[in-house]
Amino acid sequence: MAHVFIPGWIECTLEATGPGGQQWLHKISFRSGNASPDYSDCLTVAQTVAGWWSSNYRNMVTSGITARRAVATAGDAMPSAQATVFIGTPGLRAGVQAPSEVSAAMLFFTHLNGRRNHGGPRSWSPTNSDINGDHFTAAYMTAIVGVWQNLINAANTAGFPVVVASRTDVQLKTIAGVVAIDDVIDSERRRTINRGR
Repeated sequence: MAHVFIPGWIECTLEATGPGGQQWLHKISFRSGNASPDYSDCLTVAQTVAGWWSSNYRNMVTSGITARRAVATAGDAMPSAQATVFIGTPGLRAGVQAPSEVSAAMLFFTHLNGRRNHGGPRSWSPTNSDINGDHFTAAYMTAIVGVWQNLINAANTAGFPVVVASRTDVQLKTIAGVVAIDDVIDSERRRTINRGR
């Protein structure tokens, strides 16, 4: 498939090392005010994501997960601007980490219907105490939704809103907020050893 360029698009990858040494990723899209984002734009996005990890997300995972860097890349052309912020700090949550593939599904909403207007992350695994049978606890679900909402808020404050990047219609759809799909445990099996990222 040919690459689809979108004016103003910046994609930031939050990279981490999981408990078995495997690479874990979150890819999050942002909108720049510049149709052709430059290094400064990318740096602001990478700093926003790195700051969010440090002040929010690392509180939801154990020290078995270490964030390595945030890499923001402009998606308007090839080659394009890119900025990297090194992190190198582990999670702070006390307790025994749940299996690598355990994940809670979040849903970004845009106030538009249709698949191309939606998206959302899958959280990195929490602790065993955040799980009750096949469900996450209510406290965990409230907290993890709040963490992702804090990213949306921080990005808006920085002037680079979180978006859904639709390659189908070559547009960036601004994220209005985030909700949990449900409290049922989801599986991201590719996080386990030898299954990818």
